[in-house]
This record gives sequence, C-alpha cells and structure tokens, in this order.
Amino acid sequence: MSADDFIILANALNYMAHAISSEECSTLTGYDRDRVKELYDRIAAALNPQT
Repeated sequence: MSADDFIILANALNYMAHAISSEECSTLTGYDRDRVKELYDRIAAALNPQT
C-alpha cells in the first residue's frame, strides 16, 4: 500500500471512531469504537513518526 492509501484508511478510521455513534461504528466495522480508535492511532503514528 502507498502512503496515500494509508492516509485514506486513517481518515476513514478517524471518521468511524469520532463522527458516528458507537453502535453505528460497531455495525459498519464489526468492531467496537475503542478498537477502531486504536487502529487509527497506530496508523497515524506510523504516518507521523516522532523524531
């Protein structure tokens, strides 16, 4: 996957984790909001590593 692909994925996960209800997030992803947030955080950290 390209860096742009990961940015798109991170943006979608961020939306799922923050802009919809936890019930809708679970229905759409099959996972709870905390798990989606965790994955978003891991991808965001990989895209913006601390120097």
